[in-house]
Amino acid sequence: MWTLHSGATYALTHFFQGKEGASLDGYVRTANDILFNPEGTIERVERAYEEELEADGDDGSQASLAGERALASIERVSDDLQEKVDQFEEREDALRERFHDAMS
Repeated sequence: MWTLHSGATYALTHFFQGKEGASLDGYVRTANDILFNPEGTIERVERAYEEELEADGDDGSQASLAGERALASIERVSDDLQEKVDQFEEREDALRERFHDAMS
């Protein structure tokens, strides 16, 4: 997620052609959301894909299949993110315990 945030903020600071204001603030909020609220970002992207698929209808077309593949990819990213969160929390607990033991 840091890579996405870094790329988004770099693009905003180096290539943004618009005026400062609401649109730039919106882009900055989105970049910050990617970094600080990745689960929420994934949920919004997934919801947008689902809404687009519903609007297009499920007619078995290539676009519909591509949308389904995109949803599967989003689900994999979400699962990977949750796995990394769990791993981080386990390591954090282990480090806290070690620190506590060392201080005792």
